[in-house]
Amino acid sequence: TKTLIPDVQWWWYQGPNAISFNKAQALTGHGSFQKYLWTKKRSVTPSCVHCSAEEDSAEHTLFECPEWASNRVELGTSLGRPPRPSDVQALLCGTPVEEQPIDPAQRRNILNTAVRLRKQFTDMVDNIMDEKQKRERERQAIAAAAAVAVR
Repeated sequence: TKTLIPDVQWWWYQGPNAISFNKAQALTGHGSFQKYLWTKKRSVTPSCVHCSAEEDSAEHTLFECPEWASNRVELGTSLGRPPRPSDVQALLCGTPVEEQPIDPAQRRNILNTAVRLRKQFTDMVDNIMDEKQKRERERQAIAAAAAVAVR
């Protein structure tokens, strides 16, 4: 969480406090990530099953893995570059009040942009995590069936 939200206090007081199941998994790294599952002995390796990365972490899944690149396109287009882990706090919380312009029209524009980016980020996380969880359940079912067949 500290990597994605370095200032938890700012996030808590400025950001949306409601966290979805998918967002909680992404922010904590406790979910369908091989690195996490490996620590719980539910995976034989921490490596990504979709690419050659040595560790499948939340950061890898959301921001690096080529398997999920299409899910990052909309947010990346809005940002003008690929999203990065260092963007998460601003995407969830927007621009700090003290950094916003005094002009009401400019402020409204910044706030509207923040709402749109937050939704794009949330949609990206939800889409990736929903599909990742589905594939992980399938992978584990196949592994369990293979273990039964060996007996």
